[in-house]
Amino acid sequence: MARNDELPGVVGEGVAPVKIKTVDNAFEDLLAHRGKRMSSGVKEQEAAAVLTDLFHKHNLKCYYFDEVKYVLKGKEKIVKAPKDVDGEDED
Repeated sequence: MARNDELPGVVGEGVAPVKIKTVDNAFEDLLAHRGKRMSSGVKEQEAAAVLTDLFHKHNLKCYYFDEVKYVLKGKEKIVKAPKDVDGEDED
């Protein structure tokens, strides 16, 4: 027989779980935004993988996009290139 921790018909402060509509609404809002962020993060990772693959395919170590230099760090991450001390970018 399945165990039931809730006693039927027992309600009231200290017995039943607290339910507050505004808190429930805030949880729903948070979880909806979190779900969107997580799915967006997956898409971002997929796009980064495509870009990394293209860097490998074209034997690129750096690439300029919108006047910003990006470099392949390690084998699997593309990052903005740090500025040189003299203000010049390294190649």
